[in-house]
Amino acid sequence: MSAEALGAQLLREVEEERLDDLLRSLQANESSPEQSDTNIEALDLLLNAFKTFQSTRLQQLEPQPTGPPQQTLQLPGRIPLRDKDASVVEICGAEPCSGKTQLLYHIISLQLLPLEHHGIQLQGRGSAVVLLDLDSRFSILRLRDIMRGYICSCPLSPNQVADADPSDLVHESLQHLHVFRPQSSVSLFSTLSTIEAYLFNTASHLSANRCLGAIVLNNLNAFLWQDRLDEAEDPNRDPTVPYPQSSGLLSHRWRQIVTSLRQLQAIFSCNVFATSSALGSLVRASRSTGYPNSSLRPHLPGSWTSFVTVKLIVKRNSVRKFASGMSIEEMIREAGMRREAVEKSGFTTWIDWEGSENWREDVRRAVKRMPGYGRFGFKVTADRVLIGEEEEDKEEEEQEGEN
Repeated sequence: MSAEALGAQLLREVEEERLDDLLRSLQANESSPEQSDTNIEALDLLLNAFKTFQSTRLQQLEPQPTGPPQQTLQLPGRIPLRDKDASVVEICGAEPCSGKTQLLYHIISLQLLPLEHHGIQLQGRGSAVVLLDLDSRFSILRLRDIMRGYICSCPLSPNQVADADPSDLVHESLQHLHVFRPQSSVSLFSTLSTIEAYLFNTASHLSANRCLGAIVLNNLNAFLWQDRLDEAEDPNRDPTVPYPQSSGLLSHRWRQIVTSLRQLQAIFSCNVFATSSALGSLVRASRSTGYPNSSLRPHLPGSWTSFVTVKLIVKRNSVRKFASGMSIEEMIREAGMRREAVEKSGFTTWIDWEGSENWREDVRRAVKRMPGYGRFGFKVTADRVLIGEEEEDKEEEEQEGEN
């Protein structure tokens, strides 16, 4: 065999691969299947059950666009859907003041804080976080207080001395929280489209040595009513078809948002956490599911619903009301005790079983094997969010679930 033929044969045996594909393969091979997403045991247990779950609701629930086909945004050589190890978690408040944002503060705290500091095990993830504050109500001061309280509560070994003030660590960690405040769904899509360039421009931030741990969207309901109004007033709407079936403006905007989030997940392999507020009442799950917890009917477009890995419902535990026969004077005397009881009452989180018929059977079995079907509680104090430390009262929820 001539040297030219041998060289051609060897060249044919060479496999070509993009650098990002190679790095992704190395990451997948070295990552443990039980790798923690949040370092919150109760939440990680839920996410691990859904790790390999790819929802089939994408085709079933996502509204199909009408008219000429539109080009789908896709980065060459990258995965169009989310990475299999990246999760999308929606935290939905069943009622006002349900505790969803407090839980989000705790999740972000553990994303930002390091694994250890001066020998103190903080169990943080030491990553960067992109926060999209859609209603401009996210409190950095509250996040700071929760981070300080968490650091001070971490146990020390006998030879360790606690830092007098953890403010320096909190300040350093908060430098890796990147906050954006879009003012509309169109602005949100535009912001998401610039995040990749922003993060890769290391001169614009201090997180070059950290991975992107999470993209957080605070209050998905923020632009919902404006989008519905825009859809109702859309000049391209077919007047012969009754609203809301007549226009796809709302669905189109959400498809753009979800596509951008998928691209960011494919690039950074990061989780997405989002909060929302229910627009309806809790509904008891169908008896055929055998699931004891209540559900909420989805109110966001199908493109988002099919994108979510798991939807969690959060609700404050009920506090017994005043007795029906009490006088005003008696109520005033007991007002202080009742206020104290409300402040001490915890919150309960559980999986929304809506759409579970599309889950794989092994996912359903894994959820049913969890204590309370994945149900967990937490308490909120002046400077802490305590996971798994609550006394839940299901009486009020069961009454609502019958509605």
